[in-house]
Amino acid sequence: ISESPFRRSWKALRRQRDWCSMTMKVILVRKIAALSPTRAVALEDGQLMIQPTSSLLGHLSLVNAQQGNESQDPIHQFYHLESQGTTVIQFYSQKDGRRFNVLEITELKGATAETELKIRLKELADAGELIVPVGFDGMNFRVIGHSESVGSGTVVTIDQFPLPEARQQDEHGLVASPFNPDDRQHPSLFQAFKIAFFRTTDVNFMKKSIS
Repeated sequence: ISESPFRRSWKALRRQRDWCSMTMKVILVRKIAALSPTRAVALEDGQLMIQPTSSLLGHLSLVNAQQGNESQDPIHQFYHLESQGTTVIQFYSQKDGRRFNVLEITELKGATAETELKIRLKELADAGELIVPVGFDGMNFRVIGHSESVGSGTVVTIDQFPLPEARQQDEHGLVASPFNPDDRQHPSLFQAFKIAFFRTTDVNFMKKSIS
């Protein structure tokens, strides 16, 4: 017995009304450590050593910014700061070879105008180079500290901790992306304190206003 065209069209209409679909991209960030007041925290076999801090609280994770990635996650925007003589420093997992280049601190608390956080890198600046920390505060990129060569590595001092700027949410709880106001994103994408380390031969890089 063949099914009538009316019944087939009604079933198709019912499915259309009962179901909807959308494309979603989920980014999972694994918290691998926390800031400690008493001990240094080693990330990726000591490629980064977060020195003890008595005033700061927060969870640490390493993520990978990808050049040309169309995601609205702001970590990928760090690549727009690269230029001739200025590149993002890469860190590699000893276990599986994965690449990381952005340090995220979530649930950051306790920062004041006098707070400093020291991070030792195994990277050593070549002659004529600077290693510069750049942070994302939810709206803009800015230089957030300075560095000096110590022994066979570099000690980076973070002395600015800009808090993410609160932005108005729409009826769905989303906010406008600072990179494209027409894109609406979950506010959590812009609430973590994100830091990338740059090698640069541009002596004016420290003075630039990055936005």
